[in-house]
Amino acid sequence: MERTRPDLADAARILAVMARPRSSRPNVRRLKRAIDAAVVASRTPPEAGAESWPFTFPQEHLQPNESLLVWDVVRYIRRDHRDLYREFLHERTIYDHIVEYVAQTERPTLPSIVTDLRRRASQETIWLVDIPLLNLLPQGETLALAKDAMLVRTDQTRRGDRRFGSYLKDMGAVRRHLGDELTPRDRWLTASQAREVDVDTRMGTALLLVEQGIEEVAVNLAVTRARLAVAMWCLLSPPRSQYDPHQPWPTVGGWTPVPHVEFGIQRKRYEPGKVDGAAPRRGNHITTHAEYHLTRSVDYLRAPFIAVGEARRGSLCARSLLSAARSLYLAQRTPNELERTERILHVWRAKEALSDPGKRGGKSEDRWARLVVNLRLRSELLKRGYSSDEIDEAFKLMESLRDLATHRPDDVLVNLNYPGHLRTYLHRSRVIDAQTAPLAIVAADWPILLAAVRIAATRLAKGAIKNNWNDKWFHRRFA
Repeated sequence: MERTRPDLADAARILAVMARPRSSRPNVRRLKRAIDAAVVASRTPPEAGAESWPFTFPQEHLQPNESLLVWDVVRYIRRDHRDLYREFLHERTIYDHIVEYVAQTERPTLPSIVTDLRRRASQETIWLVDIPLLNLLPQGETLALAKDAMLVRTDQTRRGDRRFGSYLKDMGAVRRHLGDELTPRDRWLTASQAREVDVDTRMGTALLLVEQGIEEVAVNLAVTRARLAVAMWCLLSPPRSQYDPHQPWPTVGGWTPVPHVEFGIQRKRYEPGKVDGAAPRRGNHITTHAEYHLTRSVDYLRAPFIAVGEARRGSLCARSLLSAARSLYLAQRTPNELERTERILHVWRAKEALSDPGKRGGKSEDRWARLVVNLRLRSELLKRGYSSDEIDEAFKLMESLRDLATHRPDDVLVNLNYPGHLRTYLHRSRVIDAQTAPLAIVAADWPILLAAVRIAATRLAKGAIKNNWNDKWFHRRFA
């Protein structure tokens, strides 16, 4: 019988099989028979006499109940060999390695499967990864950020301006610092046909990182480090331009072209049936935004990589500031698809990250209150024109909206300008309705929370750079 990959039609059968009690120790003999049969099926022509047919893997010919035999081994690895399990990122990778090993081994056993997985995990464990940074331009051609990190400007030239060979003036800079090299992708995606046009991907910079681990783990860690770096840069030197108030924030990853052309949202006054003298159309504009230029401060540029190293060694100072920077980045970046209540969640999370007591214990709210006094945050907000009552009311409302968005579905109503006939009750006798949380109040108050947390995070981050991310110094800020 031909063995095919399970599809949606097999869902009920798969669930029924999975519901059965699973043995704590996988049945390797049954697994070997099933995989051997799947190998034969993958090499058997779909029709008699066929000389060629699409290549398939043995995994695609395992029946649902046979596939569960493989997952039993994966589950065993996770349960009894957690140190090995964490060397991989995706369980499917372990699954595929198990199938490949069992297919090639005459008498596989659980210990031999574990040994083979350890062998695979120990191979190719150092990778050089090129992470594209979009809507971002460095001040120089290359810059060493850490012993395993380097910024490289991508090739900005287009068509006829390109030259043969390396586009870098110092062709050996990357290899001298990292010991290896990887040429970043070009910024411009050149058209392959005459009718097409070149595409500006906005891929202005590459972050080259040396990472440890198998391929999928190394790539994942590199992307995470790049995201933390961009978030910290935007905290220390936020994107702002006097000529472009809506300048796009830099992003990480290979999805291009990144947003940089803004189409205005068109609208006109609603006048059904009226033809002559209709109201004018508004919002009919197209804006091409500028890129974010990285700061010239080498200390700021290297700060996130030092912080990541300190965080891995257990530093609360580094962990708190990296987490807060990332949350503030998600809340504030432009363009931003988050609704206001979702952005409030991220800002509140940044506040809690900053005031986390760590192993010392204590209440985070008490630490935040002391930080407000020590950094004179209230004075800063008063200088911006807010009154004391507005500041207190804003923080109370933001806490309520944070609780609402975390535990209730009614944040949708807040973003829809809370209907007048509805009401939401929270613990501690708090009420959210059209009077306490209309969209106008939320839009006016959430920047107060954002300003306070951002000022605190920025000052702490700059102080941490000067004090080498020292935890004792960090805790004194809350004394």
